[in-house]
Amino acid sequence: MKLILKNNDSGQLDTEKDTCLYRAQRGGRGYLRGRDLYLHQEAKKPPLYYVHRWTLVKGEQEGIGIITPAMAGRFLENKGIFFEDLVDQKAAMTLRSWGYGILEEF
Repeated sequence: MKLILKNNDSGQLDTEKDTCLYRAQRGGRGYLRGRDLYLHQEAKKPPLYYVHRWTLVKGEQEGIGIITPAMAGRFLENKGIFFEDLVDQKAAMTLRSWGYGILEEF
């Protein structure tokens, strides 16, 4: 479902136009709610990360929440995804290159 949030500081967040970094599985057994991660970019502004909390349950409300780059990195890390552009994930990628697995080993 398309969701748009208009904000003076962040411009217009649009789940159809912004880059989706992670899309949760929908439908089927046990996939009635989820969170997707998006990246919003505008010229001459730092990138903006936000989570779209969606639901397939009738009557429940969806929402968008802006998160920090560090939170976006942890969100992706928990899904086993590493995104080089996120500062927080550079350390994790270095450890992986040395042969370490996911951070839960520590």
